[in-house]
Amino acid sequence: MSALAGDLLTVLRINTSTIYTPVDVYIGDEYADEDMNSLIVRLLVKESQLEPFASKEDVFNWLQEQGLCNAKLPSFLETEGHLFYDENGKLKVQ
Repeated sequence: MSALAGDLLTVLRINTSTIYTPVDVYIGDEYADEDMNSLIVRLLVKESQLEPFASKEDVFNWLQEQGLCNAKLPSFLETEGHLFYDENGKLKVQ
């Protein structure tokens, strides 16, 4: 993470193997303490509160639209328990 123009902008670097995905995300002070994974989780939680995701494909498509992933759903979302189906079959983000 680095700062530009003093403390006006904070930049998170995205680790990627393709040139088609942006390598930097500019964030405000609200997100300055986040790493890329925690930023993705935080944004997904906020988005799911506005409109719940119906499927993992919806999550993947939303992340792609936001420029936060490229070829597949980030595996940490499931392996760390951030994305799962509850006992009623509804997709949950936490």
